[in-house]
Parts: sequence; C-alpha cells; structure tokens
Amino acid sequence: MKKKIIYVILVVSSFFSCEKEKIEVYHGADYVQFDKAWSDSSSISFVFYPGRSEVKIPVVSKLSSFASGMEREYRLVVNKEFSTAEENVHFSLPEKTVFKPGAVIDTAYVTFYLKPEMETAAFRLVVELEANENFELGQLEHQMNIFWVHNMISRPDWWTTSVENNYFGKYSDAKYRLLLQVWPKDLEGSNDSEKRAAALQLKYHLEENPVWDRDNNEQMRVSVKS
Repeated sequence: MKKKIIYVILVVSSFFSCEKEKIEVYHGADYVQFDKAWSDSSSISFVFYPGRSEVKIPVVSKLSSFASGMEREYRLVVNKEFSTAEENVHFSLPEKTVFKPGAVIDTAYVTFYLKPEMETAAFRLVVELEANENFELGQLEHQMNIFWVHNMISRPDWWTTSVENNYFGKYSDAKYRLLLQVWPKDLEGSNDSEKRAAALQLKYHLEENPVWDRDNNEQMRVSVKS
C-alpha cells in the first residue's frame, strides 16, 4: 500500500512539474523576426517600374510565439553603418509598425525613391528589428533584411542571339527600356509566343513613334515579322 501511495505522489508531482513548465513557456518572452533571412537579399530596380518615381516593397515580420488580443508595436530601424542609401532621400520607413490583435504575421512597406545617381550605382539599405517592451529578437539570421536599389540596366539573359535574330533585333539599353514601357512584363522564362507578342508590341510602337538608337547608330527596329 505504501508503494502505491508513493507512486501516486510521484506521478502527481511530475504532472504539476510539467504543468508548471508549460505555464512558464507560455508566459515567456515573445519573439519577433523577419520572414526572410539576411542572406536572401532583395534587388529593386526601377527599370522594371517604368514611369514610376517611387515603389513600395513589402517587409514581412512574424512572431515565433503566441498571438495577443492586443495591438502590439514592433520596431524597424536602419543600420546606418552598413547602409549606403540615405533615409528620406533614397527610401523611407513606415512611422509605426504593429501586430494587430490575433495576428502573428505583419507586412510593412519600405518606400524607395528614384534618384539620378541610381543610373550608375546601386544603394544598399540594411533594415533591422529592434527589441522593445513587447518583443525580444528571434533567430539571428532573421533579424536583418538587405535591399539593393538602383536604376541600372543591362542585357538580360533571355535576350539571346536567337531572340535577337527572331524577335527584338540588336540589343541596346535604350531599346530594353522602351520595351519595358510598352510591355511591362518580365520575359524571363517566357515562351516564344510571349516574346513574339512583346516584339510586335514594340514594333507597332516604333512604327508610330520612330526612335534613333544611339548605341547601335541606326533607326531603332525589331526583327520580328508581322
């Protein structure tokens, strides 16, 4: 009988010990981190946003803890030491970022501004999370996001010799920029039908709006046949 009593006491003690541990974990610190790791940097080129002087890029943060029934603020800050982009010149951060009641994911937006110097240089922005009264920081590799912003253009990989001969003709930066204006879709991974449609769109535009291609020293034209 004594053995049974001792066994019950041990089981009950173990149960309450586990319950205590669960309660302590549940009421522990709340952690916030970026969805992306710092090694997964983002490149923002205004080349792909023709006619726009600013773009908003999402920054996703998430909790590695429980949601709350209250709105809780978290903080995005700029690492000025490693950033070459200037705040309020090349970009701006939101004034306030919060997790809404019941939410474990939030999307904030960084606004980037087109500047003449982006034609020849890429600017780096390093955004970090900062601990506050609501949150501790999560995994180290998810505490920082890196962005590169520019307006430089170069011949894309898909503009091959075959594409040149059959669709778009000789490559030039000016022609590529014009293509992105009349056909603002990324042709990376596109099929022949999509390339042909884009080339025809550019062809019709050039017929109505002739352009001198300075890079190739000739009237800008495409090789696609109607």
